[in-house]
Amino acid sequence: MSNEFVQKLPVLVAVNKSEMEGASTAAEVRMLLEDDEHESDLAVLPVSALEGTNIERCVHWIVRTLASQPLYL
Repeated sequence: MSNEFVQKLPVLVAVNKSEMEGASTAAEVRMLLEDDEHESDLAVLPVSALEGTNIERCVHWIVRTLASQPLYL
């Protein structure tokens, strides 16, 4: 995430299908994305759209994050 604008934004990565053989885990994705330059919240969550795993957690993260950001109208 080398773009200066993106480094200041909160980022949520929903890692779907990580239970499949050969797929990257949420921890592996986090390691690829983390860097010392990202200044804001970075959340990497394993999800299963089929089973509904962590979907509610993602929605809560989005709502909490949006509520803490300034509104631009």
